[in-house]
Amino acid sequence: MVGFQLLWLSYPTYDDSAIIHSTLFIPFLCAWGLQFAHQVGKMILAHVTKQPFPLFDPMWILTGLLGLDANAEWLLNRYGFSWQPSATQH
Repeated sequence: MVGFQLLWLSYPTYDDSAIIHSTLFIPFLCAWGLQFAHQVGKMILAHVTKQPFPLFDPMWILTGLLGLDANAEWLLNRYGFSWQPSATQH
């Protein structure tokens, strides 16, 4: 989960992040904190009720998709696909 969020956070590059240097940083931190708190709550509840450890959370799918979406141009161009986001085409 942390890997997907770091991928999302470091778009387009680590040194020139679109999220860190914008007003989107605070909502990103809130989302990250809430996801972490939710997972910790599931772990505590599973421990107290003697349930199996929660290995999967559906929120990870959304986090993964957002991380991949933010880096789609870089990922597709790296593997030989010529792709540009429609926002940059005129």
